[in-house]
Amino acid sequence: MFEGLLEYLKENLPQKIIDGGYSSYEIFGKEAETPISDTIEEFFAAEGIEYTPHRAPTKNDFPDLEVEIDGVKYALEHKAGTCNIKGTNKATAANDMGTINAYPDKIEKYKDNIYCTFVKYSVLQDDTIQIEDIYFDKIYTFIGKGTGFANQLQYREKDGNL
Repeated sequence: MFEGLLEYLKENLPQKIIDGGYSSYEIFGKEAETPISDTIEEFFAAEGIEYTPHRAPTKNDFPDLEVEIDGVKYALEHKAGTCNIKGTNKATAANDMGTINAYPDKIEKYKDNIYCTFVKYSVLQDDTIQIEDIYFDKIYTFIGKGTGFANQLQYREKDGNL
């Protein structure tokens, strides 16, 4: 059912970001969930997939988008990270995936149906956002230690967040 979603995101999300007028790192970083969820829901509609969506009431709730398809619940978490800010490369496009202690409950509720959309982006000289790449996969593929962006996020040892 998610076959073709990544390609759809890559084709449609960059224009949605431009149309949304996201003009700074802070604004896009705080509001990335809405255009990502909108694009995913547009994909389901275009594919004729019947689903029931439930969006997180706040940025801090998990998941950003829950969809139920044929009685199965899927958790879709959205993250965005900068790889370049006005010409200065960042070591990694890292983001907080939550504490490891929260994952047993998430796994119990969603089983192996927890996915992450990660948007890697740059902030240009005029403060506009440029999408560099988009990743979509099971959430566990984004968790791990690393020093560079290799399709994973870093583990933050100071607070236990992934």
